[in-house]
Amino acid sequence: MRLVSVPLVLLALLVTGCESPGEKDSINLTEGWTYRWGDSPVRPDGSYEWVHDETPAAWLPAGDLYVTPEGREGREYIWYRVALPETQWATPTIYLPNVHLAFQIYLGTKLVYEAGTFAPHSNIYSHATIHLVSSRVEHAVRYLTIRLYSDERDIGFQTQGDPIAVGSANGITRMIVRRSVENLLLGLAAMFIGLICLFVYVRRAHARGIYVFSLGMFSLFIGFFYSTFPPVYDLLLPNPLRLYAQFCSYLIFPVWMYLFVSQMLRSRIITMLWVAHAVWAAVVIPLMMLGHRSLPGPVPIDALFAITIPTMTVVAFRAARSGHREARVFMIGLIVMGLTGLNDVLAGMRVIPYTHWLSPWGTLFFILTLVYLVDRRFVERTELLKVYSSELEQKSEQLEEYTHTLEERVHERTRDVEEKNRELAGTLDELRNTQQQLVMREKMASLGNLVAGVAHEVNNPIGAINSAADACKRCVTILSDFVERGDSSETEPRVEKALGILDENTKLIGTAGHRVAEIVRSLRNFSRLDEAEFQEADIHEGLDSTLTLVNHKLKRRVEVVRHYGDIPRINCYPNQLNQVFMNVLVNAAQAIEGKGTITITTRAEGNEVVVSVADDGKGIAPDHVVHLFDPGFTTKGAGVGTGLGLSISYNIVEKHGGSIGVESEVGKGSTFTVRLPIRAGGAS
Repeated sequence: MRLVSVPLVLLALLVTGCESPGEKDSINLTEGWTYRWGDSPVRPDGSYEWVHDETPAAWLPAGDLYVTPEGREGREYIWYRVALPETQWATPTIYLPNVHLAFQIYLGTKLVYEAGTFAPHSNIYSHATIHLVSSRVEHAVRYLTIRLYSDERDIGFQTQGDPIAVGSANGITRMIVRRSVENLLLGLAAMFIGLICLFVYVRRAHARGIYVFSLGMFSLFIGFFYSTFPPVYDLLLPNPLRLYAQFCSYLIFPVWMYLFVSQMLRSRIITMLWVAHAVWAAVVIPLMMLGHRSLPGPVPIDALFAITIPTMTVVAFRAARSGHREARVFMIGLIVMGLTGLNDVLAGMRVIPYTHWLSPWGTLFFILTLVYLVDRRFVERTELLKVYSSELEQKSEQLEEYTHTLEERVHERTRDVEEKNRELAGTLDELRNTQQQLVMREKMASLGNLVAGVAHEVNNPIGAINSAADACKRCVTILSDFVERGDSSETEPRVEKALGILDENTKLIGTAGHRVAEIVRSLRNFSRLDEAEFQEADIHEGLDSTLTLVNHKLKRRVEVVRHYGDIPRINCYPNQLNQVFMNVLVNAAQAIEGKGTITITTRAEGNEVVVSVADDGKGIAPDHVVHLFDPGFTTKGAGVGTGLGLSISYNIVEKHGGSIGVESEVGKGSTFTVRLPIRAGGAS
């Protein structure tokens, strides 16, 4: 309710005019002050000697009540005295600006007001407040005397811009209001700008969100900070509440300023300042709210500004030199704020004469500069949107034009696609026919090689059988002659010889017949004509059958070394795998020029059976290895190979869910490795 009554109180004070002209006046006590160090001797009646008007002790001129520590020499007391003006106020009101020291006020020799505790470590910054002292003045009173106590380094009043005053109650109240109006208006203007920025952020959060939000929070908190300075709040609000709000806003608004600048200039240094100040504020504010009494005042923040403002100026200057247009405007606003703040700091240190506090106006100018930068960005975005809108309209017109002819183009494209599909279907049929012819050609070539090998292998035992049959025929003739003549004495040696020949030929015929039967059995195992379905088979049996059939390419030239491991039977198409083994073995034999060795190794690895066929032939060039399994690729020359053997083998192994690979080195040989799953599913 007290906050709600602030505007009403201000309005009432401003329009009050029911008193006489004299009662409305107030006088600033800025001249005639004197001071003395140390405490006053105490008289027998308990009063202090230095508060008596007739005291002859020497008083030194105090100027504007700012006393340097020189001459203090560890003393904790200082006395100020000023002659009261000739007034008609029967009950004057004395106005003291913000002070955090323990003090007493005397009118003449009478103690009229006392604040604070005269004890060490009792002065707390958060207790600073204005003081209004009202007391009836006796006719003989000439002086106003103030006794101050402090155990800190500095002691005295800081009265620039807010001097001690005396006047009527209403006059002092109006004076307080007048001294508050400027900061109130500046603070409200900054807060209004901040609220507008936050409203823009809420309505257009997708556009420059952090940029606008940080400016809004900065303006809102710095406006709140300046709005809490006016002394009128001490008449309306509890002192700790106002000071806590002022100190919190003073800690918070730089965080948003650094965030805005880091977003605009993209500077790591400013980002580091933002993080450092945010951490500091997050630590100090909770401690202050918990009542910690050893917290720093505004001096460290002022020192931080003294470092960061030049730093931001340098960063903005560098950005402006590199062509950053916004940095130039930002630098102007920053310099104005920095110079006005420097003026106030130097005036507060008594380096230059005090004229007026300029930093609030410089800060407002800086805020307006930032608003201009935000507005500029929105204008640029709007212009860009206009350009995009114009381009969008052109594209829309083109799209409308395209829409009119789209259906016709779709029909044309559909006809083209249908025609291409028919062409592709015809080409696919031709490719399938060609593939079938190539596969058939490879099968016929393999069959021709197989028949030639079988014919060669069968020819030897058949020749032996024919020769033995001819010898048997002659022997039978001899025996027939012997039986017809019945002359044993002359023919007995011939008969014995014939019988011996018959015995040998019988053995030869048996061996030759066994050889033919072995070849036929191997041929039957290779072809598996009676076992063409997917079934469980022995890999070693297939390898041995294949070796028997290709023996004519190996004997007397290539030695075959078998390193068979302990492998299980696998699910497969046996005749197809035999074709793979035959292609690999024939290629290995053809790669060996002269005599050589083929090593066959089998082993089980996890859920796979591995078959390796290594030769010590001439090897394969690296640029040929990548094409070995391509259909039609061959290194054997025209008329020697079709280039389909390894391609068909690759497809067969892949059909079984396995893989086939090759490792080769020119001049040292090649190794083909076939990996087959032990329990593979049947393939169509």
